[in-house]
Amino acid sequence: MIVDSPLELALGLGTGAVFGALLQKGQVGKYEVILDQLLLREGRVLRTMGTAVAVGSVGVHALARAGYTRLQVKPLRLGGVIPGAVLFGTGLALLGYCPAPRSRQSARGVATPWSGHSACSPVRSSMSAPTPR
Repeated sequence: MIVDSPLELALGLGTGAVFGALLQKGQVGKYEVILDQLLLREGRVLRTMGTAVAVGSVGVHALARAGYTRLQVKPLRLGGVIPGAVLFGTGLALLGYCPAPRSRQSARGVATPWSGHSACSPVRSSMSAPTPR
């Protein structure tokens, strides 16, 4: 079992809070913005997430090159990816939200993300399997 130090946990929490604040500032979690992205009217969500992936990739490779981490490419398991993608896409299409911003939406007074994604939690849990080390 891997146990992270309190400093690593605090760094992860701080990084996540900053990223969440930037997403909130950019308003990419709003239902209308997500709907416009799905209907191909606007590309703000795609640009924001693409930028986050690019910055994260550069950061991870810089950490690996400096010797702070080790890159481990895991095998592609389509038996888990495909049902997970279908479940995620169905929830996104029906509720208009990704599962991640539900607490942020609740802070805005929107109850739908909690009720809808809470209903999906048992299904998600039954589909996830522990990864062998």
